[in-house]
Amino acid sequence: MTKQKRTIRFLFFIGCMLLPLVNYATNSRLLLKRVCHPEPVEGRAQRPSPACFDRLSMTPFFPSVFSVTIDFTTQQDTAVIHLPMKNGKITYEQVYPTNKSGDEVFALAEKWFAQTFPDEPQQLYTADKKSGQIKGVGMFKVITSSTGNYYWLKFDVNISVDDGSCTITTGNYFEKPIEKGISNEYSKISYRWWDYRRGHPWSVEDKALFAGLNQNTLQIIASLKQSINP
Repeated sequence: MTKQKRTIRFLFFIGCMLLPLVNYATNSRLLLKRVCHPEPVEGRAQRPSPACFDRLSMTPFFPSVFSVTIDFTTQQDTAVIHLPMKNGKITYEQVYPTNKSGDEVFALAEKWFAQTFPDEPQQLYTADKKSGQIKGVGMFKVITSSTGNYYWLKFDVNISVDDGSCTITTGNYFEKPIEKGISNEYSKISYRWWDYRRGHPWSVEDKALFAGLNQNTLQIIASLKQSINP
């Protein structure tokens, strides 16, 4: 076989290998154009489709030869924050042993609740000495940015007192943003937490929000221990 024939065969082989990739690249550009720039509708301003800003992963005809991933999303901080969960909801629970009587611990727990949550609505607060149950709603503020944005977090607080122990449980968290352009209404934080754990934060402030939730809750629980076992 002459050198010229070998060269022609080699070039033919390379062409056969590259042709599917060229076709794939062309089709990918057309797909991206349709996604990001849909056909204009009369009377409506043309703008990129929301899908354009999602992760677009394109796998060619020969996945073992070539693979391209285009990421249009803005990278946000989704560092791991561990919050205790129970039945799919954020729930904190701590049991503190004590040498005091149940009546004494109950009185100390009532005093602690009044001092810790002075703005507790009376209609949401109950204290049953016979059953050893104290129930109410707690609240604290979490600052999430240097510009002054912050969130109010409210949550259920349940305290159970027995002879020799005191159990505190917090859960059912709601968040209320205080910042311009955001509806100032309470909503369940569990939806936001669900997305954050899967790498889809609602805001760049989510990390500070959940870190603040965890830090404040742990401080509140620890302060109860200090009250009943100083």
